[in-house]
Amino acid sequence: MTKKLPKQKNHQKKLFILYFFGFIISMAAAIPAYSQSSFLSSTVGLPLVSTFFLLANVLTFFSILFFPGLIKKIKNFRSTRRVIFLYALSLVGLTFAPSNPWIMFFFFGLMSICVALIAINMDVFVESFCCNGSSGKIHTTYFTAVNLGWIVSPFIAGLLIAAGGFEITYAASLFCLMIFAFFFMFQKDNLADKTKYSDLGTIKTIKNIFKISKLRSIFFLAFLLSVFYSLAVVFLPVYLNQTIGFDWDSLGKMFSLMLIPFIIFQIPAGIIADRYLGEKEIMILGFIILSLSLIFFYSVTSTSFWLWAGILFFSRVGAALVEAMRESYFFKTVDAKDVDYINLFRATGPLGYIFGSFLGALVLWCSSLNTLFLAGAFLMCLAFPVLFWLKDTK
Repeated sequence: MTKKLPKQKNHQKKLFILYFFGFIISMAAAIPAYSQSSFLSSTVGLPLVSTFFLLANVLTFFSILFFPGLIKKIKNFRSTRRVIFLYALSLVGLTFAPSNPWIMFFFFGLMSICVALIAINMDVFVESFCCNGSSGKIHTTYFTAVNLGWIVSPFIAGLLIAAGGFEITYAASLFCLMIFAFFFMFQKDNLADKTKYSDLGTIKTIKNIFKISKLRSIFFLAFLLSVFYSLAVVFLPVYLNQTIGFDWDSLGKMFSLMLIPFIIFQIPAGIIADRYLGEKEIMILGFIILSLSLIFFYSVTSTSFWLWAGILFFSRVGAALVEAMRESYFFKTVDAKDVDYINLFRATGPLGYIFGSFLGALVLWCSSLNTLFLAGAFLMCLAFPVLFWLKDTK
């Protein structure tokens, strides 16, 4: 898994193209993201929301397991084109959302799968232009571009929902996807796939993950971050809307402010990890912030816009630091040819959402929604023993 310096003459140009693609495709995913739980609860009822997310992420997880075979067979560029088509189909279905919950679930599940798979396609493209000396900087720059899309999207979504309801957010997502598809089709030469992929297979890859302590640790930490995201993306918007009482215009502004730390902190954190500290110390700080944030989610009942905006901003400082270090650490350990590892690494996303949805359903059955955030705070504390034993890259 040793990396070599990329030989492409237009290396920086190709990276800029990938950063642009990351921004556009993140907008496609982000515009409907924070309103999905409210949209589903208004259509199928709150008790079924956890079930929808649970089943959708189970399907996503198994799709990810089989995705390396497709990439190896037809290469990354062609597999991306197929995912784009299915993604567009899912968004058309959700834009004209039928009242039948199972038809809705079909398109919702398909969208969930495509969001995860196209992220893997982009990972492979970005990693093919990385080397050990700049891996942290390149991946955190890419994720900064991605998160810029997430920052502007909630504000746009709030305006769209106020003007035309939840369905219009999927139409806006489809528009962003079409922009991505249009420019992507002209980049075949720049994104030509010349990588010779390793052929470990899923079973051997899983065995290696448990065998190699660095991989085992970073996979578990990535899983915990995904659990946090599941609580913050699926359940917190419903809680703020239906329990605390914020309307979607306020929530859209609040969520856009909340995501600014991903722009401010990730590139500096990646540079610091490359040159000075490594990732371990920064991840410790990030998980401390995540744990405290979930306690605030549980205990604060104020209806102050600025207080909640501050709490959400603080929570994403922790998430931004952990996410940046997760990417930096993992991609210093693997290479573009290790597509089996990359796929399973991204499978921690749906696994975290599966666990978070199951935990949410369990808590809602026996307690109030805010108790879920207290349970999440205890879960985040499981990161610290792992981080203590983690072998740093510096």
